[in-house]
Amino acid sequence: MIQSTYTRLAMLNHPDKQVGKPADQQKRAAKRMCEINQAKGILCEEERRRAYDEVGAVFQFEYEAWKKSNEQESSGYKGPAGKYYPSY
Repeated sequence: MIQSTYTRLAMLNHPDKQVGKPADQQKRAAKRMCEINQAKGILCEEERRRAYDEVGAVFQFEYEAWKKSNEQESSGYKGPAGKYYPSY
């Protein structure tokens, strides 16, 4: 389903399909194509999709921080009130 939706949207918004159209329309289509590619990248990769589900729209800015915090948490444990305690 993801691939078929991606293909349909890419066919509509791909820069090669915008030749001869007004510059503002070409610019919007290029921006939309970037968004489509980013969405496909998130939805098709399980770890990135889980990160997006957790942090939402700030995903693109917070993904590396989220990934790093999950790695740290997996090497320790959370105590009372959610405080993180590393394991030694």
